[in-house]
Amino acid sequence: MNILDKAYASVEPGNSTAKLFNMDERYFYKPFYTVEPDRPAGLNAEQALEELKK
Repeated sequence: MNILDKAYASVEPGNSTAKLFNMDERYFYKPFYTVEPDRPAGLNAEQALEELKK
């Protein structure tokens, strides 16, 4: 969990981390955690992109 905490610290919500080699070389998406009228919450990347285009 510390690895993800450190990786998420430098990532804005709605973006992915850099490749984490010690986590099986995966990227992790940091979702939006707040519900704001201009930001979708709990959507996958494609849905969030569509919402931002509106």
